[in-house]
Amino acid sequence: MNVLSTLLIVHGDEDPTVPLEQSTAFQARLLRAGADSTLHVIAGAGHGGDAFLAPELRAKIGAFFALHLKRS
Repeated sequence: MNVLSTLLIVHGDEDPTVPLEQSTAFQARLLRAGADSTLHVIAGAGHGGDAFLAPELRAKIGAFFALHLKRS
């Protein structure tokens, strides 16, 4: 898979600024276009904040980067 068509979307399900539906619709369109896209929804999170710095999420992001950005 081309790294340019690989995306990780992280969205809080209580975001008052950007509705979660925008990320779910974006994710659906990416998948229909053949992109390798992952959507991670953070329960109880808003638009940024401490939930986005949680060790569990940082580990998921690190694993995503390790998988998709490693050199061949």
